[in-house]
Amino acid sequence: MSLRMWLCDFLPKRLPNARILLFGYNSNVAIETSAAGVNEQAVNLLDRFNAQRRQVDPHRPIIFIAHSLGGIVVKRALVEAKLNDKYASIRKATFGLVFFATPHRGGRHAQLGDIAADIARCILRNQKNTFMDNLKYNSLFSEHLQDEFRHQYEDYQILSFYETLPMGPLGLIVDKQSATLGLSGQRETAIALDGDHRSICKFPEPNSAYQQVEDDLVALVEEALQTPVQKSSQTSNVQSPTFFVPYQKNSSFVGREKIIARLIEILSPHPGWQRRAALYGLGGIGKTQIALSYAHWCRETHPKTSVFWIHASNLERFHQSYMDLAEELKIPGADSPKADILSLVKNWLSIKKDSEDWLMIVDNADDFDMFFKSSNAEGKRSFSGRLADYIPDCAHGAVLLTTRDKKVGIGMVKMSSLLQVKRMADMEAIGLVRKILEDEDEYKKEDITQLANKLEYIPLALTQAAAFIWENTLSIQRYLQRYEESRLNALKLLGHSAASTMAEDEARNAVTTTWMMSFTRIKEQNRLAADILSLLAFLDRHCVPDELIRRRDQSLLDIDFEKACGLLKRFSLVEESPLTLRGETHAAFSLHRMVQLVTQQWLQSHGEAAIWAEQALVAVSIVFPPGEREEWKSCEIYLPHVEVVLENKVQSEDGRVSTSKAALLHNAATYFRVKGYHGRAEETASEAVAVRKASLGACHPDTLASHTSLSRILLEQGKIEEAMALQLQAVATAKQSVPEDNPDLLRAVAHLGSLHGIQGRYEEAERLQGRVLEVSKRTQGLNHPDTLLTMRDLAITYGHLRRYDEAETLNKLVLERRQQVLGEDHPETLISMLDLAATYVRQNSDQKAEMAEEIELQVIEARKRVLGEEHPATIQAMKQLCETYEWQGRQKDLAKLQEQIKAIDRRGGQKTKKPSDAALLTMSHDILTYELPLRSNQTRRMSSDECTAVGSAEKEDKEVRPTMRIVKSSVDLKHEVNNAVSTVAFVEQVEMPASNMNKGHHHTQSVSSSASLLSPAYVPPHEQAKRTRSSIPGMRSRWKSWQGGVVEEPGEVVEKPRKRVWSLRH
Repeated sequence: MSLRMWLCDFLPKRLPNARILLFGYNSNVAIETSAAGVNEQAVNLLDRFNAQRRQVDPHRPIIFIAHSLGGIVVKRALVEAKLNDKYASIRKATFGLVFFATPHRGGRHAQLGDIAADIARCILRNQKNTFMDNLKYNSLFSEHLQDEFRHQYEDYQILSFYETLPMGPLGLIVDKQSATLGLSGQRETAIALDGDHRSICKFPEPNSAYQQVEDDLVALVEEALQTPVQKSSQTSNVQSPTFFVPYQKNSSFVGREKIIARLIEILSPHPGWQRRAALYGLGGIGKTQIALSYAHWCRETHPKTSVFWIHASNLERFHQSYMDLAEELKIPGADSPKADILSLVKNWLSIKKDSEDWLMIVDNADDFDMFFKSSNAEGKRSFSGRLADYIPDCAHGAVLLTTRDKKVGIGMVKMSSLLQVKRMADMEAIGLVRKILEDEDEYKKEDITQLANKLEYIPLALTQAAAFIWENTLSIQRYLQRYEESRLNALKLLGHSAASTMAEDEARNAVTTTWMMSFTRIKEQNRLAADILSLLAFLDRHCVPDELIRRRDQSLLDIDFEKACGLLKRFSLVEESPLTLRGETHAAFSLHRMVQLVTQQWLQSHGEAAIWAEQALVAVSIVFPPGEREEWKSCEIYLPHVEVVLENKVQSEDGRVSTSKAALLHNAATYFRVKGYHGRAEETASEAVAVRKASLGACHPDTLASHTSLSRILLEQGKIEEAMALQLQAVATAKQSVPEDNPDLLRAVAHLGSLHGIQGRYEEAERLQGRVLEVSKRTQGLNHPDTLLTMRDLAITYGHLRRYDEAETLNKLVLERRQQVLGEDHPETLISMLDLAATYVRQNSDQKAEMAEEIELQVIEARKRVLGEEHPATIQAMKQLCETYEWQGRQKDLAKLQEQIKAIDRRGGQKTKKPSDAALLTMSHDILTYELPLRSNQTRRMSSDECTAVGSAEKEDKEVRPTMRIVKSSVDLKHEVNNAVSTVAFVEQVEMPASNMNKGHHHTQSVSSSASLLSPAYVPPHEQAKRTRSSIPGMRSRWKSWQGGVVEEPGEVVEKPRKRVWSLRH
């Protein structure tokens, strides 16, 4: 049986008067030569067809029938016919187009380039080809042809046949979405055929499938013979309303009622002047979709108003849009090669014709220079002056502009008509996702809300995320899981470009592509603005103070900085808010997380990510203050940025980076310690020591400073031996090369003195502190914080040595100086007040106990005001007041205050038990510090039984010795004591000889720079066992009784389970 061709063998029987012409071309060559080959075949088609029609009526209707890539050739030919008068009659006579599986756009599960590659495999009969990958991005299958052909949609009746059978392992080559144009109304008829990509247009016999095709073709021919060739759209001008908009109405568009209502108000007809409005905002925020929605609203509510859509993303597209509009309106002279199209269109629209109004939408006008700087265009046409001057300005017209650059809008419209498009509202975002996903029952509202929140209510991101979920049949939770797993995953998902029929710049480009276009434009306009955005990419995205950016470059001029930040704000990439820093008003910047991610990717692609990660680290190290002495508020503001730059794990051989990182780690560790976050402080300080050792050496003063910081943190956690060993080694190493008067060495030796004092070696502590104080006074002055700190520690040592008058005098001097230098409410000033109060109570004077009470009340109020009621330092001051009340015998006041502490401590305990609390947010409950312990009223008035219990110790040492106090929070110790009143903390107090190495060991809370706020541990049992080895009778029995077991005395054993034998204070 011979092969039969249905166009020649079957169709003429139904259409005997039709001339059927076959055009064959080499599809292999067309594909492999890409766009050039297709253009050549399109012109060849026009030339051959034109020659065939010379002997017939030029108005005879034409119907093109094309299969697969042949449809691309036909579309290209019609575009060329529109540009070249030589072929104008062919285009005008064309009535219908019949496409068999022609890929017009991307499908449901594939991009257009992927479909093109599959077609090529079918045509070339080759599964592997060297140009296949490039084909996906080749201009042959680019969306540009689709853009050009969109303007002719209304000129033809279209039949689109699509395949329904898979092509072997390749599956469906061109699915329905790709094979149809998606035109509304009766312009396009989409029909499914029982065939694969090759067989869809092959009919060896007139079967049912062929019969369907024939019937549709015959109907199309009959309609063509009844319709005049010169259609209204080809003969219309501005007097007959024209809807020159290349996009269909977006069925997924939701919300935005307020901004559309504002556009209606601004752009409503006015007899006196032209109405103009501009929509500006971040790329992908929905500007084009709002403009498109308004265009269709205008068409429906004002049918006599013409609507024109002008592409303005670059000069070529702007010019092409004016050319297309000139042809659409049949402007005389527009077809002349020498025509000034821009002027022709402007002048034509400026002339009032009857009572017709028009609306011009200028979309994606992002390039300020293109519109407002005088220049000549290169290419087919030229113009002089500013491009903005070619937008008509007349009372019967209205202009709606969309732009990413606010400055363009300002140049085009009045400020009152400049509208910022912001993120979608919650319900708008939910509605958008639901419309795209279609199946409302399958997706929970809570999940959609979570998705919208994660993608920051940005329409383009939500649209493409919903498309990805739909295309890949994912749950929303699965998508979010993938998004959160890694930065790379998030970027890949943001880089997904979904197939869509919406306006191309709002849907075709992925989020990453859309924003990278903005970044590139910013870099071209202002390098400093691009640098600032690059720096912000590696900081915390919330609240970036302007000084963090500016201190990086001290030579930066104010005006240059304001211009650069202004550009970023104009493009809506950053937002600005006021910030108070050290009593001064500053600007703080923030940006979307997705903008930050894409900026990092943009920098990565340009090989600059590591550079800007380092710059961010250096910038934060410059501004982050030492957290020990001042500027806590500044520390709190900069702390999120510290977290981010340290997490970036910058690796560099640059010495500046190493120095900056070490300084930042050191200062951050101090801040964590002062705030009571000891776990994080130890981790950070250890890293600071390691970095400084590696970059500066073990003998450098900065390395010594970090050692001292780490030792102090260890001490406050009760790790006394570890702290002592570290500090002894650090000081011994540093003394080899560091001068005696070096401030870091002085601080290190002073801390070493405190360590001796905490272990009961007061004479050694006094010797070291006295020496440091002498040098510090001479080199740094009496009012220097380091000098005052050493004086404070020396006063504590005097108290332990029972030299109370000297201790009181020195404490008063330190307090006076700190009040002058640091202020009344500074943490160290408040510590000095508590030190003085402790010295007063220590002297067993009712009058001085009242003075201590007054001071403690002042400290409590100050700490409540500055730190808050629940801060451990506030609680510590309240506990000290409890001891004063106890000494005074004021049991009612004591019980009331203890109840307050218990309630606060319970709230604090509940907070730290939350699973979501990070380690950084967990404060220590207790600290170990060098302080003067109080002497309670119960200790001073011991019962005869109590005297017997400690008799052996008192026989050896008749006078009252300094005491060691172990304070443990009730958060850690949950047992009750007999039936006593419940309390937040209780104290086991042991009178110990001053010669014991453990005296002076004291758990409390403090904000002193030598003794910080909090610490979680007391002396562990194994350390206690070591330190109870003493020749003094009674020592062993006391430690045993603290542990709540057997009390041992020489020569006897007395069982007293869980019973305390010393004074118990509630």
